[in-house]
Amino acid sequence: MPEPSHRIFTTRSDFIEALRQGLELAAEKGCREMWWCDSDYADWPLSEPAVLDALTRWCLPHRRLVMVAQTYDEVRHSHSRFVQWRTRFSHVLDARQYGEDGDETQEVLPTLMLAPTVVTVRLFDKQVWRGSVSYERADEIRARDLVDAIAQRSTPSFASTTLGL
Repeated sequence: MPEPSHRIFTTRSDFIEALRQGLELAAEKGCREMWWCDSDYADWPLSEPAVLDALTRWCLPHRRLVMVAQTYDEVRHSHSRFVQWRTRFSHVLDARQYGEDGDETQEVLPTLMLAPTVVTVRLFDKQVWRGSVSYERADEIRARDLVDAIAQRSTPSFASTTLGL
């Protein structure tokens, strides 16, 4: 029986597993770029060794990962392994901030991972952890349009190194 081209998940653990599997697929199939979007990445498994291994296998010099967040404070605080990985692979990662730090009036960013031609993982409701994993081109196009519009209204952020005196 063929794999379904779209499936719904309803738990936090299913969301995290969908992200892990999406990253593995991206590493295996080698998509040129990935787009990640979340308000703070607090619930992402960014410091897990298996996730970092998949990211390392995926990132070649011609690849690009665009991360958009409202704040990177949680990443710096809770995902120290990812912060170290980010320093080593800064040539691949374009981290962007949407809105101003502390601006409570701005819209909340969607939570999604897009690996074009591979998979789209989208969390629709964080309260009940309802989301989807899709391999359909139509979902990819909708997600791409969304993250592209968000990225255009964002600014560079989350530097790979900090300069100081």
